[in-house]
Amino acid sequence: MPEILVVERSATLCNLLERTLESAGVGIACHFERFGDAVDEMRQRVVASRLPALLVIGIPEREPAECQALLKIVRELPGSVLPLLILSHAPLPRLDSWLERRGGSMRLLWSQFWQVPGAISELSPNLLFSTPPERVTPQSPMRLLLVDDSVSVRRTYHQLLTQQGMQVDLAESIAEGFARARAGRYDLIVVDYYLPDGTGDELVRKLRADPATEGALVAMITATYGDELIQKCLDAGAVECMFKNEVVSLTLARIKALARSVYDRRNTDSERRRLDGILRSVGDGVYGLDEAGVVTFANPTACRLLGCNDESELVGKDGGQLRLAVERADVSVRVETVFATADGRMLPVECSLVPMLVAGETEGSVVVFRDISERKSVERVRWEIDHDVLTGLANRRQFLTELAQSVERRKSGGYGAVLFIDVDRYTQVLENAGEIAGQQLLVDIGQRLQARLRDHDGLARLEHDQFALRLEDVQLEHIYTLAD
Repeated sequence: MPEILVVERSATLCNLLERTLESAGVGIACHFERFGDAVDEMRQRVVASRLPALLVIGIPEREPAECQALLKIVRELPGSVLPLLILSHAPLPRLDSWLERRGGSMRLLWSQFWQVPGAISELSPNLLFSTPPERVTPQSPMRLLLVDDSVSVRRTYHQLLTQQGMQVDLAESIAEGFARARAGRYDLIVVDYYLPDGTGDELVRKLRADPATEGALVAMITATYGDELIQKCLDAGAVECMFKNEVVSLTLARIKALARSVYDRRNTDSERRRLDGILRSVGDGVYGLDEAGVVTFANPTACRLLGCNDESELVGKDGGQLRLAVERADVSVRVETVFATADGRMLPVECSLVPMLVAGETEGSVVVFRDISERKSVERVRWEIDHDVLTGLANRRQFLTELAQSVERRKSGGYGAVLFIDVDRYTQVLENAGEIAGQQLLVDIGQRLQARLRDHDGLARLEHDQFALRLEDVQLEHIYTLAD
C-alpha cells in the first residue's frame, strides 16, 4: 500500500495535517517529530529501494542541521522517484526555485492546509481513495422547477431541459409553485412573470423569505420586455431575466450558465462541509481572527475549552491579547499565554497563530491552541520544591544545595561569604499591622535585596523573617563593606 512519510516537529500541526488527510481518505504511514530520526529512516529506505509514495516535510522557522541533512538526501532523488510536499509558516524563496526545477514537488503555507489534499492529488494521484468531493454528475442531476401557466411552454422546456440531463418538475401557479418548492430541494426555480394568481416577483419574495427555499437560485422568464418589470424581478431576488421570444438556444445557454453557478456552489458547499468536519474533528482549539483581531469562527474544541456553549458566543468578540500578533500577520507566532474562559477562569494555553491567506492576500489569522494546565501544574510543583511561595526566592533546601556547590568550588581557591538577615521587631509588625502587611513587608525586603545582588550571588528566605545571602568571589578585607 502506498505510504506517506511526514516529518513535523509540532504535534499540533501534525494532528491538523492528519485530520486533513483522513478527510480525503488518506492515512499517514510514518510520522517523525525529530529530523534526525527521519534522516536515518530515509537513508535506510534509499538503500532498500523502499521510498515512500510521498514525503511531507514541515520546515521550521529556524532550520536545524538535521533538516538540512534531510533535504540533502531529497536533493539526490528526482521528483519522479520521490514526490515532495513542503509546508512552512512563511515563504521560502531559496527553496522555491529548487522545487520548481526538481519537479514532483510543491510548497504550501500552513495557513493553506486545506489545499493539502489537492496538492497530494497532483503530486501522487494514486494515494487518494475514490472519495472525491461531491460534484453534480448525471447520477445527481440539477433539480429545476418551472412555474408557468402555459401548457405549451411547460411541455417545450420540460423536454429541452430533460435532454440536458436536468431533473425538471412543473407548476402552473404561485400557490402550486411555492408548495412544490417547499416540498422539494431545487437548485434552480424558473418563474413566469404573469401567473393566474399573481405576478412572479411575488413568488420570488415568498421563496426568499422562507428558510426552506431561500437557498435556491431563481430566474424569471416572460414574453414581455420592460425596464420596470425587469427591475421589480431583480429587486425581489431573481438572478436572471429571460424572454420567451428569444431563440431557444439562447435561453438554454442562460440556464446552462446558471447551472454552472449551481455546480460551483455545490462544490463550494461540499468543500465547506469537509473543512468544517476537519475543524470539528481536530483535538485542539481552532478559531479565526480577522485583520481587526475579531473572532470570525471557532471549532467545538475551542468552545469547550473556553467554556462556551457554541461558537456564536465567541464570533464577533475581540481577540484580546492576540490582536498585536494579528498586526504582524505576515509571520507565524507561537506563544504560551493565558486565555480567560466564559466563567472567568484563567486557562494556560500553548498556541500557534498563522496568517490566513486568501488569493494571496492576508485576511486575518488562524489560532490553534491547547490546554496546558496539567503541564503547568507539574511545573509549579517542581518550582515550589525549591522556592519560597511568598517571595519567589529560593527556599532553605535550594539555598543549602547552592551553598554546598559553592563550598566545592572554593576548594580550588577564593573566598565566599554567607550573610544571615532577620527583620527587627517583625513580631510587633504582625501584632500592630496584621499578617497581610507583614507578608508584604517580607516580599518588599526580598525584592530590595534581590535588586542589590550581583549576577553570581544568591538569596533565599529560610523561614519566617529570616533571609540568607550567598556571596561569591569576595576578598576578606572587603566582606564587611560588601555586607553593608
